Amino acid sequence: MKKILISALIALLVLTGCTTKPKNVDGTDTPNAEFTTYLDELLPEFIDPEDFSINLMFENPATYGIESKDYKMDFVSEEDYKEAAKTSKEVLDEVKGFDDATLSPQQQLDKKVIVQHLEDIVALQDYYDFSVGSSVLGYSRNLMGSFPAYLEIYEFRTEQDLKGYFTLLESLPETISKYIQLERDRQTRSTGFTQYELTEMARVSDVTAQQIAQPDYYLIAYMNEKIDGATFLDASQKETAKARSQALISKQLYESYQMMATELGAIQVTDTTLAGMSTRPNGKAFYEELLQQETGKRSTVKEILRFTEKSQQAAVETLYLSNEYTTEERDRYMELMMAESFGNYENGEALLEDIHASFGEDFPMIPMPFYELRKVHPSISESSAPAFYFSPPVDYTGEEAQVIYINGEFDNSLYTTYAHEGIPGHMYQFSYFKTLKDMHPIRSLISPSNSAEGWANYAEKLAVKYVHDEKFEEFYNAYMTLIETIHIRADIGVHYEGWTMEQFGTYMSDFFTLDEAGLESFYYQIIQTPAVYPTYYLSNLYIRDLKKTTKDALGSQYSEVEFHKVLLDSGAASMDIMEQQMQAYIKTKKK
Repeated sequence: MKKILISALIALLVLTGCTTKPKNVDGTDTPNAEFTTYLDELLPEFIDPEDFSINLMFENPATYGIESKDYKMDFVSEEDYKEAAKTSKEVLDEVKGFDDATLSPQQQLDKKVIVQHLEDIVALQDYYDFSVGSSVLGYSRNLMGSFPAYLEIYEFRTEQDLKGYFTLLESLPETISKYIQLERDRQTRSTGFTQYELTEMARVSDVTAQQIAQPDYYLIAYMNEKIDGATFLDASQKETAKARSQALISKQLYESYQMMATELGAIQVTDTTLAGMSTRPNGKAFYEELLQQETGKRSTVKEILRFTEKSQQAAVETLYLSNEYTTEERDRYMELMMAESFGNYENGEALLEDIHASFGEDFPMIPMPFYELRKVHPSISESSAPAFYFSPPVDYTGEEAQVIYINGEFDNSLYTTYAHEGIPGHMYQFSYFKTLKDMHPIRSLISPSNSAEGWANYAEKLAVKYVHDEKFEEFYNAYMTLIETIHIRADIGVHYEGWTMEQFGTYMSDFFTLDEAGLESFYYQIIQTPAVYPTYYLSNLYIRDLKKTTKDALGSQYSEVEFHKVLLDSGAASMDIMEQQMQAYIKTKKK
């Protein structure tokens, strides 16, 4: 039977949640020992012992009652998926059974986050084809698109880790074959990828396969270096392990990507009406649920559209009608943005160090985390995001470097990208979470997308003040709000309202100049990643709206540092929960 999360990788890739308004219960100052014990016992039930992400999420999994088995790339069947939802419902009832009045404030918060996470799993129980069918295969934001990067951060701490690495690679071709068959089955149900997507998936998989086929493929030497650092092996064992690693990379890893290139490329889509989610059976209902979960608020599509339009109008007023900016300032700020002029740093490390020296005026300070910047290898650059960050293990000690990947060479125009992934974005946020000693470790397995990406998107925009000034930051935020609301509207248009490419092009032509190829690429990028633009952009707007609400409520008592501290002290949580925490803070502050 599958564990509750099926795969802990979703915690690394970020999940989200939703909630209803809780009762106002003060609780107790003393933590409920029974509830703590329950969560201690629940934590290992969240994870499949054969899931290789255990290696990425725990330095010492045995401490949490997790007994790692030989890892493998597992295929999630529809039966597995429904069983996980059934188990989640059972656990949900158990968690709800704890009376809030007997829990400490931190335990009440932990309970709310866990409850909404389990409710999210149950809410998606009828959408197997959509939830699982595009999670592993794809050409953007999927597991196989970044799989070599996952191997890069895999650590050989024990003999079981090394053995698990071997069995993981050995299992890969068979599992990929099953996911390809799932795609064939999805095609018969009109729930699969479009022809454009399949062609792109085959192309980028072929690029990766051809890179792996090279005798000097970077991952061979990279994993050899890790094996050389394994203190539990003698010299002879290291040579044997390196030979086996190279053979598995050259054969099983290569075969997996070549299989995707060949077999996905051979699939012919017969349902030519496939486009956004609303063109698929139950796709519209799935999209609305996904949109709410990924942005962390139980708002209807109509409410989201109204909020987006209001945000866009406010941005237009700031940019073009406000008396705060002179014509000269508007021209200068626009010139700076078009030139992507954000400082003159030698490298990414210097850029992040400079932000760290300044950001304490707005955020709770923490020491600079131990981290490493890595460049995405060309073999996966086309299927990878512009940048990405791996959250630290649950039991992170600070001895292993946190890793930020950048897709391309360093350039000062990437200032906001580094701020997004580093400080005050993801790395800062997750490092801060490690200071929350009263938060139960199980919370580290639940990372709502709106909390992670909304925060990072919000933080990167605020960080521009550290290279310019606060007035520029306000102008920059207004400009980006205008751009991002266009993307939010387009995502809803394509997936909820069923926009054709022609309708999409008509809408986009009001704002951008795109040639036919660019328009097609943009359209299918949205089709490939439903609700992703709102995950980043709408979640950011929700935080900014919450800040305005807090400022209006507190007036001269408002503190930027305290506002951010309340959000951060909530841990990874949905916007609904963060709003509740902020309202409690405002109430206390005004007493």
